[in-house]
Amino acid sequence: MFAIGCCYCVADYLPEVGSGPAVPRGVGYVLLAGPIDTARWGIFMCSDAVEFSERVRPIPVEVVQILESGRRYPPALALARDNADAVGALLREPEFVHLYADLVELQLKTQEGKPYVLVKAANDEPGYLISGQYYWVLEYAPGTSSVRWVSDDYHVYQNPASDFALSDDQLRQLQQSSPAV
Repeated sequence: MFAIGCCYCVADYLPEVGSGPAVPRGVGYVLLAGPIDTARWGIFMCSDAVEFSERVRPIPVEVVQILESGRRYPPALALARDNADAVGALLREPEFVHLYADLVELQLKTQEGKPYVLVKAANDEPGYLISGQYYWVLEYAPGTSSVRWVSDDYHVYQNPASDFALSDDQLRQLQQSSPAV
C-alpha cells in the first residue's frame, strides 16, 4: 500500500474537491476510520508526509505506533474501523482517535487463535478485489455461501466464497469460528 514513512493524521474533508481530505494534491490517502460516513473529518494514512495545519492535525505518537502495527495485520484495522464507526458519532475527535487506537490494539492482542486466513482471490471486483492477490478472509457463512474479507483500504466486505480460492480445510476453519469481532 504505502511505503514506510507514510503519515497519519486527522484531516477535515473538503467538500469542494469531492469530499477528499485537506491533504496536498498528489498525496495518496486511505481513510482508516471516521465517526460516521458523513463526518467532517477522519483518520487518514497518507503516502507522504503532510504539513500540519488547522485542517490537518497530527496524531499522537503512541497512536501512530499502534496504527503502524495494525498495518502488519489488516484485519485489526478493518475490524476496529467497523467497531469505531458504530459508536464514533458520540465522541469528539481526540476521544475517537484514542478509541480507534484502543480497538486496533485489542484486535492485535487477541489475534492469536482467530481463524482468519490469507487467501488468493479467484475473481475480480473492480476497485476492491484483484484476482491473484491475497486477502484476509475472516468468516464463512455456509448458509449464504459467502465470506467476509478485508480490502486494501481496510473495509470489511461480504462476497461469494467462490470469489476466493478457499480450500476445504480453510472453509472448515472459517466455519468453526465465532462471528468476526
